[in-house]
Amino acid sequence: MRIALKITLALTLWTIGVLAVTSERELDHEFSLIEEDLAEALVLIGRSLAPVLEDAWVRGGPERVEQLTRAAYSSEQAVHLRWYPPGLAPSDGAGLAAAHARAVAGETQTVRWPDEGEPEAIVTYVPLHHTDGSVATIELRRSLDVRRAFAERTYRQLWLTAAVIGVCSALMAVGLGWLLVGQRVGRMVGLLRAVGRGEKARPLPTRAHDELSELTVAMNQMVEDLEDARARSERESAERERLTQELRHTDRLATIGALMSRLAHELGTPLNVIAARTKLVARGQVDGEAAIANARIAAEQTDRITAIVRSFLDFSRRSRESQRFAPAVAVVEHIEALLGGLARERHVELVVGTRCDAHIRGDLLLLQQAVTNLVVNALDVSPPQTRVTVDVTTVEVEPPPGRGRPGRYVCITVGDRGPGIDPEVLPHLFEPFFTTKDPGKGTGLGLSIASGIVQEHHGWIAVSTDKGTGTQFMLHLPIADAES
Repeated sequence: MRIALKITLALTLWTIGVLAVTSERELDHEFSLIEEDLAEALVLIGRSLAPVLEDAWVRGGPERVEQLTRAAYSSEQAVHLRWYPPGLAPSDGAGLAAAHARAVAGETQTVRWPDEGEPEAIVTYVPLHHTDGSVATIELRRSLDVRRAFAERTYRQLWLTAAVIGVCSALMAVGLGWLLVGQRVGRMVGLLRAVGRGEKARPLPTRAHDELSELTVAMNQMVEDLEDARARSERESAERERLTQELRHTDRLATIGALMSRLAHELGTPLNVIAARTKLVARGQVDGEAAIANARIAAEQTDRITAIVRSFLDFSRRSRESQRFAPAVAVVEHIEALLGGLARERHVELVVGTRCDAHIRGDLLLLQQAVTNLVVNALDVSPPQTRVTVDVTTVEVEPPPGRGRPGRYVCITVGDRGPGIDPEVLPHLFEPFFTTKDPGKGTGLGLSIASGIVQEHHGWIAVSTDKGTGTQFMLHLPIADAES
């Protein structure tokens, strides 16, 4: 609509301008013809009166001429008549005086008066000859006020016509612009907005055969391509999510596989205790309170086995939970049961220390997997007779750019007393398949998977290392409110 109005306004102004210029020239030409006709009429009147006035001058003298001049003027007042006897000349302008002098010399003269500006009258001098050789003149003057009034009326009509043309053009532009341009452009804008909002848009009709129809066809094709690309992107995203889940599950199974030998050792001790206690009872070697005590010890070891097996089974299952509100300490509760055997085999003390009462919102199994990967790496690099610590605290921290706003976050810190990390290794630490372990002892996916899980929960992992004294991995997660 706006484009149509602008085009119409420009064309209307151009049309009015051309009309004004051509009309001005046409009017000037018409006015010139009118003036020429008036001048010729004055000459004809003067020449018609000249014989009569000359005869009256000869027969009755100047008085008779004056009388006839007044009589002629009274009958035709549009033309003013004046008699100039010999020796008398007009005194109201040099141009008139010169024309009068040429008329006395024998030529009929017609001039415009006044000499400067818009002429107000046409003046004609006709010579009158006496038999004694003297020459008088008669002046015929016609006012041009009629011409001026006609010009003003004509210009008013011209501007009225231009105004009517402009209004009609504007109304036509509004109507045709809305019908031919505005309505169709509005539908295209609505289509683009719907696509921008992610809605499924229907193609626009293309009945006409013009540039807007070509644009509509191109836009429909673009929308169709975008729908195909969106569907393809959704499929790829779903497939990528499935592969990510598969990779994480595979990583958990790999961890479980690496811990299975420790699981057998972990279960061996309580099974031996159970076997020994139950045999005493079965053989009747103990009775009464002693038998009850042995049964209680066997039950406690059974509970221990159940807890160990449940920890392994829970860790190995697929993640099916959505966002869940839970205490932050729930992320580390499985560590001792799951990795205690590995720590004892390495002669490393595994300590779950400080625990805070803050809550988080997320998939606990995925977060447990992230912490497990960090602890496994810490145990792998820890020398014997050292300690790996896991602490859950809250800290006031400023996140890295694009990771959130400054404030308090849950911080799960996994620290070791290993050799530290070389500075050239730090930039590649969370890259997939990057590892510093010996061939066959690591896939290089543990830290990458842990980092991806934490980022999905709107957090990040920071690393602090000192060569020769150990490394700390700090896993930061947003604190959640029960109402959020």
